[in-house]
Amino acid sequence: MKRILIAVVLWAGPALASDIPALYQKHCAACHGTRGQGGTATPVIAGMPADAVAKVVRNHPPPMEKTGMNGDEVAAMGKYVSGMKK
Repeated sequence: MKRILIAVVLWAGPALASDIPALYQKHCAACHGTRGQGGTATPVIAGMPADAVAKVVRNHPPPMEKTGMNGDEVAAMGKYVSGMKK
């Protein structure tokens, strides 16, 4: 009987689209709302251009904290937020 060896390779590639909503909830929703609608002291971010969102996330102005997201995740977050409806 022949045995077949199957190798599983783990790859830390670009953020999966399914990961981005969870990252949004973790890093953004508390201040910007679950749908990007903004809060009492934070702006509406739903529908912002993806590159503008990515720039803000990369530069994390106070009171934002560093998110620890990698470049692919930041870019995907920009696309996710830009696709939110106001």
